[in-house]
Amino acid sequence: MHILYCNVNFLLICAVSETYFVFQQEALIENLKQAEEEKVLEAERKERIKTEQKQLEEEERQRKIKEEEEKKKKEQEELQRKAKEAALAQRPNLETVTEEGEEETPSKEKDSKGQTELHRLAAQEGADMRTLINMGYSIAERDADQKTARDIAEVAGITDNVQAIDNYVRDLLKEENVDELEQLVLEGYDKLESILESITDQSEDLKQFTSSLPDYMKKIQEVFSVVQKGVLRDVQQTLERKKIATARDNMGRCPLHIAVLTENNDVVEYIAKSFPATVKCKDHMNRTPLHYAMGLNNEDLVTLLLANDADTTVKDVLKRTPSDYREHSDVIKDMKDKLSPPSVQQESDGKEETQQQELSTQQEVQGGEATQQEQQPTQQAVES
Repeated sequence: MHILYCNVNFLLICAVSETYFVFQQEALIENLKQAEEEKVLEAERKERIKTEQKQLEEEERQRKIKEEEEKKKKEQEELQRKAKEAALAQRPNLETVTEEGEEETPSKEKDSKGQTELHRLAAQEGADMRTLINMGYSIAERDADQKTARDIAEVAGITDNVQAIDNYVRDLLKEENVDELEQLVLEGYDKLESILESITDQSEDLKQFTSSLPDYMKKIQEVFSVVQKGVLRDVQQTLERKKIATARDNMGRCPLHIAVLTENNDVVEYIAKSFPATVKCKDHMNRTPLHYAMGLNNEDLVTLLLANDADTTVKDVLKRTPSDYREHSDVIKDMKDKLSPPSVQQESDGKEETQQQELSTQQEVQGGEATQQEQQPTQQAVES
């Protein structure tokens, strides 16, 4: 009996132990499941937070983009508003006789970088370029880096603005506005030829302008070259018209600026007296020939220019008067040092032309002598 009782107790203990073990296993499994579920929930929570964070970042990015666009739009509107105010403040564009010493087209206001509103709008998408152009902003005007508004738009990759400027030129061609096209050439605009080639249906006047354009541009280059060489007789022969005298190079300089840089008193005096408007010419930074003369500390040139009504109060884009360049002479002297020498081809062309003229003169003299010799026997025969 005792043994049987012990066996029963043992079996009961084993059964209880097995039940407890199973219970522990089930509890452990349940704990593992809960832990796994918590991990999944935590991962989902983190993913949700990450998604929300990305969404917030995207919303912030879009907000900044919108703010930037609105800022640019306001800046553009402000620029156009100022341009319109400036245009309204100017005198009406009535046809009047321009005095020899009067500047025909006053420069639009420039900033310290030599840029007009047209330059600044050229780098912005959606800019109304045509409105400013119609208000008188020149597409030929250059900034401190010698760039036109078209150059800036092209570098910025804003093809709409490039196209707007080119379309303006095409309209001038269609309207056969030869005077305005000629003015662009005189102001140093160098994008006309490619557009001219794209216009197939041209009137006789336009064909004549197109065919004469290369020679006209060569003539302008020749004027600058001759002025730089400094032979007064050649300057007098080449520089015969006011339009050519006020032509500009790629730095906005007219021939008088170059004459001052070469410090040739005779040439400076001839140009200033013959073409008074050149005394008021401004380069791409709104500097006059007097700014240059002061920067070179050449008192003879200063006296010459002042005698021809040079303005001592006019300011450039840096708000400097001519006398200020006595202390800021480096930029003027640097321009003088960088003057490129006249091309060898131009010199040879000039020599050939001179030789041809001398040869022609000799032939005329020889022809005259021969004619006189032929006439002498005839006269003797008549007398006899």
